[in-house]
Amino acid sequence: MIKNIYKILFTASTSLILSIIMISCGSDSPSQQSPDLQIWDDWTSTTHSYYTSADCSGNALTFNEYANLMIDNAITAEAQIFMNTECLDPETQTVTCDLENWREHVIELWANSETDEEQAIKDEIIANTGIAETASSSIGLLIHINKTFAVSYDGICLNYSTGALEESEYCIGNPDVNYDNGYCEFETEFACLSASGTWDTGYGGSWDEDGDNYKLEYVINGLAQEKMLLYTEQAISIIEYSNGNELCVGLDFIRQ
Repeated sequence: MIKNIYKILFTASTSLILSIIMISCGSDSPSQQSPDLQIWDDWTSTTHSYYTSADCSGNALTFNEYANLMIDNAITAEAQIFMNTECLDPETQTVTCDLENWREHVIELWANSETDEEQAIKDEIIANTGIAETASSSIGLLIHINKTFAVSYDGICLNYSTGALEESEYCIGNPDVNYDNGYCEFETEFACLSASGTWDTGYGGSWDEDGDNYKLEYVINGLAQEKMLLYTEQAISIIEYSNGNELCVGLDFIRQ
């Protein structure tokens, strides 16, 4: 009787140990931890992030934070020119003035200038990247398990024609069109088509792994395009602009 009890306890203990080992091994399996199994989902955009790198690595900055950094750099560069010119010892060829004093001088010059130097720097960033300071609406990104994707956004009018009219005259006279900062903004598809434009609401294509990240490939107007997608488990970012040196802009998405 006692031998049978020991035999039952030994069998139960062995089964329990084997179960624990199997559960532990299962939780460590690559198929459960691999992040690329989780990329297909419905994502929505949040904001653009700016980086002082070519590949959107490092600390993310808002537009205003990046613009302020460029403004500060421009002030320092101009102050350096003043200091090198006014404070260079002709005998020793060494600079003897304080850079911070010349920075204050430049700031004062900008404050009294007819040109808004700071706004000019912001406008240059927008012109170079083609990305507005603030996004007008969210963008949807649907990534499928079959390695296709679809990007969707509110309609925008492309390749429209104002005919013989000036753009401002055409836009101001049309109730479905806004004239903003030198550009027509079409509110409806009908207004866009009336101007012989193309109503654009998104694009789609295929995706594939590219090292630790992903590559989006698609075609617009017959031309092959591609963008890099940076991925973490809870957020992704599509690189929208990179000058290959000191600025990279990513459009950030979160899961819906």
